[in-house]
Amino acid sequence: HVGNLSYGSQSDTVEKMLLNDVMQSMAWKVAVIANANYSVMIYNGQLDIIIAVPLTMEWISQLTWIGTDELRQAPRSIWKVADADREIAGYIKTANNNRFFLATIRNAGHMVPYDQPRAMLDLLQRFLAAQPK
Repeated sequence: HVGNLSYGSQSDTVEKMLLNDVMQSMAWKVAVIANANYSVMIYNGQLDIIIAVPLTMEWISQLTWIGTDELRQAPRSIWKVADADREIAGYIKTANNNRFFLATIRNAGHMVPYDQPRAMLDLLQRFLAAQPK
């Protein structure tokens, strides 16, 4: 329960606090995390016009980490939520013993969990299940 607060009423305050970070690359932080063998999943909706798939792919190609070459050479696998599904949910590339997941979700825009909740849940479950124990 949030009382009489309307959704988004704090947006301006949050935005002001994040303004200094907006144009700062976080690629080096992702590389540090990946190099420390933490698991990383990066995904895009194929129809996202805010952070388009080609922009993400270019950003990923500039990361320098232990799995750079492996990810570049990894095949892009077709992914379906269930084998019997006619629809392709998206495409996945993995590297570093499945610790790095790169996914594109079809028929989804910027809000993948809203646009394709079944596919997003499946992707998250696959990512978690694939992690080394």
